Amino acid sequence: MKQAVLILSSEKIPQGKRPATPSEWNRLYQVADCYLDLGLRLEGTQRVLVGHLLRPEGAPGLGEPVLITLKKPDGSQLQKEITPNLPFQLPLEEGCGLELTLEGTTYWVPLPQSTA
Repeated sequence: MKQAVLILSSEKIPQGKRPATPSEWNRLYQVADCYLDLGLRLEGTQRVLVGHLLRPEGAPGLGEPVLITLKKPDGSQLQKEITPNLPFQLPLEEGCGLELTLEGTTYWVPLPQSTA
């Protein structure tokens, strides 16, 4: 398993909170010749992971499905097949891990964790 390379990160800190407790964030990772654009959004009390797998225009097509796997703290997982350049979203629990399988290679995608 390889690790996705973090390229850019930004966080939105709610007023009155410690800097270690972002309520929303955005991150851009490089995975192979693609970029994974991820963000955390709050919809009411639900945390939602939103993203796009950005594939450069003119790049050769993918030969296999692209899979996002959300590994939950209880050991269960949620897997979703995604299409490059189209948005996706998944419910996100605290403590989840994320893997992306692209062209037969799995990438670990580190997610910020709240300390609140």
